[in-house]
Amino acid sequence: MPDGMASQYADIICQGLDDGLSPMALVRIAANELTQWDDDQHAFLVGASIGAKCPEFSYLVGGA
Repeated sequence: MPDGMASQYADIICQGLDDGLSPMALVRIAANELTQWDDDQHAFLVGASIGAKCPEFSYLVGGA
């Protein structure tokens, strides 16, 4: 990822969760917008984003 993109990606994921989107919806949106990565890679990035920036949503991805 280019510098700063991971943080921006995570911010967008957290905002989407705040807005009521599910992690899977965010994976689909991200995969349609950023086609250089596949669904599995986006699923990993969504989970990492949640763990790093908005852990209050960890229950949505199997976290504690």
